[in-house]
Amino acid sequence: MTIAPLVLALAGAARAAAPMVGRVELSNTVNLEVRDWRSLLQNGAGSGPPLVLLTGLGNTAAVYDDLAPLLARRLPVVALTRRGFGGSSAPATGYDVPTRVDDLRLSLDRLGLERVVLVGHSLAGDELTAFAGRYPQRVAGLVYLDAALNRFAMSRSNPAQACMEALREEAVATLPRELFLRPAGAEPRPRSHEALARLMAMVLPPMPQAELYASTAWIPGGGVDTSTSTKRAAEGLTQGTERYRPDYRPLRMPLLALYAGQSPLDRVRPKIPAAQQRQARACAQANARWFQGAGPDDLRAQRPDATIAIWPDASHHLFLEHPQRTATAIQNFVNALAGAQAKASTPSGLQCSGLDLVSLLQLAPRPLLELRYASPYNFLGTTLYPSVEAQLRCPVAMALQQVQQDLAREGLGLKIWDAYRPLAVQQQMWDAIRDPRYVSDPAVNAGRHTRGTAVDVTLVDRRGRELPMPTDFDDFSEAAHQDAPGISPDRAANARRLRQAMERRGFRAFATEWWHFDWKDWESLPVVTPGP
Repeated sequence: MTIAPLVLALAGAARAAAPMVGRVELSNTVNLEVRDWRSLLQNGAGSGPPLVLLTGLGNTAAVYDDLAPLLARRLPVVALTRRGFGGSSAPATGYDVPTRVDDLRLSLDRLGLERVVLVGHSLAGDELTAFAGRYPQRVAGLVYLDAALNRFAMSRSNPAQACMEALREEAVATLPRELFLRPAGAEPRPRSHEALARLMAMVLPPMPQAELYASTAWIPGGGVDTSTSTKRAAEGLTQGTERYRPDYRPLRMPLLALYAGQSPLDRVRPKIPAAQQRQARACAQANARWFQGAGPDDLRAQRPDATIAIWPDASHHLFLEHPQRTATAIQNFVNALAGAQAKASTPSGLQCSGLDLVSLLQLAPRPLLELRYASPYNFLGTTLYPSVEAQLRCPVAMALQQVQQDLAREGLGLKIWDAYRPLAVQQQMWDAIRDPRYVSDPAVNAGRHTRGTAVDVTLVDRRGRELPMPTDFDDFSEAAHQDAPGISPDRAANARRLRQAMERRGFRAFATEWWHFDWKDWESLPVVTPGP
């Protein structure tokens, strides 16, 4: 199979399980390293969805060199190294969760992977959750390897974080001094990769050799360490993750979450001085309580149907300690997807009556949701909605479902930017704009979104990619008006196509916003009154 523009070169030909290693170009300045095991598929295998493996903080795709060959016997497997690490580009910016999601989408496009199972370790859990929420039609299932954790809460409320780091430092200090170089004015660093391996073995399971070399470099003056660009990337990733709160509720694909039952201190405890063993136990117990709440309990509360397993004999890098067990769990999960996907392929869709608000997650086919006001990515630059669930009144949602079904026959669909809007949010918008061409004055007619009868949408293709339109969402210029002059023919044609699809099912276009559509009977319905 030819995969353009990916240029592949055989790495480690002496090893039968060695991957093809190459890079996928995302832009003129950013490319990501790819490790590809699809050549290992056995005859008759490979009918399941491809697995795409994402790494935790500080690792490269080579960290999966032991696990991936076990999976690749029956499934197509590739692994990505995110920007800033290993052989991937290391730009100064782009380490926030939305940019990482964009990187993943472009990588799948370049690799020709339409619908996949995402497998992520540790910090990659945020990319899994965010990507699946934004592009649900491209995700058959999610596998979290000690990754379904609320790191936003972790950065603020884990009482054991400081003591664990201090005790690990105490344990590392027991290593022989000759393993380290101690440059003047700099932190001690391992003298060689062999010394680094001994250091890492105190806190981590043994790493694949390729990962040991890919994640570090020789430093001028001697010794090995992570590069300056990698340290900068790690800092950016940490900051981006600490601002992200995972929301599993909108995700409708099956989830598997494997958790490590061991404390991060368990591997170093034999090296901790006897006088500090009691402190170590207390620290580990406090961390376990926090971990349970921020991990399994949080996921179970949001997605009671998720498959959750806690392995008491595993630490954070559980797939390195137990590669065969991990591979078996993932393979069983993928096997179970067949029945789940068959059931999901014939959804009954939304059935409702009356005028109550209903969730647009019930529509079949389900539209993409990118609620701009549930994030800072809007004209106010601040988050206005507490959740990412979109709602409309029942007859409006039923009509929108018909639009979705019409478009699906053409290989298209809707992306929803806004639907029902609370009156308080409408007031905030009016206070910021005060232009009735774009925002209704709540004191005059309360608005249309506040009645649950208006929706802001655009068109997407089968892969969830937006079709070119006259402007971006919330562009308060004349270029956003219906039939605005000076718009390129393809963009104008796409806007007309959207308008025709919506009007066919009872919606009415809004003169100054190509994306805004009102239900034909919107004026007959009152503003939605919040519940108690």
